[in-house]
Formats: sequence, C-alpha cells, structure tokens
Amino acid sequence: MKSVRKFDKAVGDLIALRYVQDWVVSGADGLHVKEEFRQDDPTQIFRWTPACEMEGWPDAPNAITHPALLYLFTEKQLAAFMIYGVGTFVADGYGDFADGPDEKALERLGIDAGHAREALRAAYEAVRLATAQVGEMDSELV
Repeated sequence: MKSVRKFDKAVGDLIALRYVQDWVVSGADGLHVKEEFRQDDPTQIFRWTPACEMEGWPDAPNAITHPALLYLFTEKQLAAFMIYGVGTFVADGYGDFADGPDEKALERLGIDAGHAREALRAAYEAVRLATAQVGEMDSELV
C-alpha cells in the first residue's frame, strides 16, 4: 500500500500565500479565510472549505472553524482546496488541471521548493484521476 505523504505549513504557505494573501491568514493549524471575507460574501464562495462537504459525516469537522487548507495536508486535501472557493486563485497561478501544473510556475517557487513542487504535481494528478472517474464539474451548478 502506498504511504500517504503529508506536507507542512511551510509548504502550504509557499504554495498558496502568494496568490491568496489578501483573503487568508496562515495560522498554526492551516490557512483560514479572513473573517471580513467570510461575513460579507453573498455568493459564499469564500465561506466554502472542503469541510463544508462533510456535513453529516460521523466526526465531521466544524466548517466554521476548520481551515480551508489544513496543516498537515495530503495531495488530495490540497486538490480539494484548489477546486473551489478561495483555493481556485491558487490553482489559477499554477495552470489548468488538464495539463498542469505549469513547470515555469513550479520553477518560480525556488530551488528549495522540492516538497512544494511534489505536492502540487500530486494534487493536479489527484484532480485528473477524480475527473476521469466522476466527470468534469458542471459549471452551471456553481
């Protein structure tokens, strides 16, 4: 069985903050949408986090307090963060899910960003695998 790699705060901050620093704050447990955006959001796109989709699950996290991206995170959690909500701004920076991440964008992360590149490549692959199984997201629904 393949072991699941977990990525830490330094990797998450490097991947995401340059694209969402105006909308999120990086805490000890993850990236949280700033309260002013959560409160004044008629579309609720900023209020959405992957935890919102877990409503009704046994031991589901509290979507009000759970980060948009939890530290430590897996590539699947990074993928979930990037497909909707504030994380889409991150995905925009690294390229289309169909053929990304863009190698030039990965290079711009720096010489010491091997774990960040690994996380992004794996997250993009996770989105492609999910899309192959369930189909494209219906943009009419969002």
